[in-house]
Amino acid sequence: MLVEANTSTQSAESVTRAHPDMACNIAADHFLDRAIEESAKVGARPRVALEVTAKGGISPEGENLAVFTPEMQDIIKDHGLVLVTGEVTLPSEVNLPVRETIVDGLWIAGYRDHLNEFSPRKDNIIVAINRQSFDIAKGVDPGGAGDQGAMVGYATDETDERVPLAVLVARELTKRQFELFESGAFDNGIRPDGKSQVTLTQIFENGRLIPRRIENLTVAVSHDPKISTRELRQFLIKEQIGPVLDKFGLKINEGTQLVINGTDKPWTIYGPTADAGTTNRKLIAQAYGLEAKHGGGGWSGKDPTKVDRSGSLFARYIAKSLVDAGIVKKCEVIITYSIGRPLPHIISINTYYTNAYGWSNEKIAELVRNNFSWTVSEMIDKLQLWQPIYTRTDTDGVLGVPDYPWERSKELK
Repeated sequence: MLVEANTSTQSAESVTRAHPDMACNIAADHFLDRAIEESAKVGARPRVALEVTAKGGISPEGENLAVFTPEMQDIIKDHGLVLVTGEVTLPSEVNLPVRETIVDGLWIAGYRDHLNEFSPRKDNIIVAINRQSFDIAKGVDPGGAGDQGAMVGYATDETDERVPLAVLVARELTKRQFELFESGAFDNGIRPDGKSQVTLTQIFENGRLIPRRIENLTVAVSHDPKISTRELRQFLIKEQIGPVLDKFGLKINEGTQLVINGTDKPWTIYGPTADAGTTNRKLIAQAYGLEAKHGGGGWSGKDPTKVDRSGSLFARYIAKSLVDAGIVKKCEVIITYSIGRPLPHIISINTYYTNAYGWSNEKIAELVRNNFSWTVSEMIDKLQLWQPIYTRTDTDGVLGVPDYPWERSKELK
């Protein structure tokens, strides 16, 4: 595909909550949410940095499962294996069962069939967790950053949500698939694991990006073996793709590459049975697609003292505030922190030359300095990040959901 003059292309991917990596994100964030809830009851706040890995369809052959007893090998063969590692510090009054909480999180992700080769239960979950390092805690407890890194926030006026259009379309496609799964559509034939990918061409008109056409739309949907490829295609065009495109005023045209389950074969083995999952491997799908940079730090399973998460959300808050104020049409905000330090080292703003009349880069920088506080504790308090909201960011999306605190723009003065 060649890019025409005065046009722009953007691409984005999304995955359902039952995609192996997203399921692990949900399990980790569900534990975080429960840790926040239970700690709040005793007036405390937890420290959580959790990694979850999941695999199903494992046979005890060769070195596979060699360290386990024959009884445990049978359990893993029938139900899969989940490994939970990381660092968790909870108040002494809080007793939060890790295995039960992870099972609940994977249920939210769509793994509810006890006959599936990946069907989590307490006895197929291995836990290897210790407390947060004392060396790190010494720097974090007074209000310092829980890690080093660069965090990125972005906003654009091309949609009311201030999120790239391709990101919204891709996300709605996967949310719609999960709705079809939960509703028992197609005689309970839709399975929960799936993906989408969208590439759009947009044209600049009157200073704004306007969608011109869909270049490519790809969906991958797991399903029951009884459904033929042809039947699935017809169903998804009518029940998944059509309603989502209608919502955005888009349509498939002759030039669109429409790909539904691109192997042209049934997709009946899904989830961690087909592909192992682990936390924080869908970083770009959770963020801005290819429209903005990414600092590389994952968000899931991390309490807000980890600036990978809180710094990224605060950078988004700043970028969206500038766009909503009409000062810029789009912008990217980058913040860098060092572990143990409360203040960032660098704050940079790229406005892509979209500044409104009378707003120089210097004037925008001064406005940001005067309107936002940058310490880690101030960011957390302003965005109300000590609340159990993180599982929802995995199921509904991190960006463009209006009731999230970081999506409610600040009135700039």
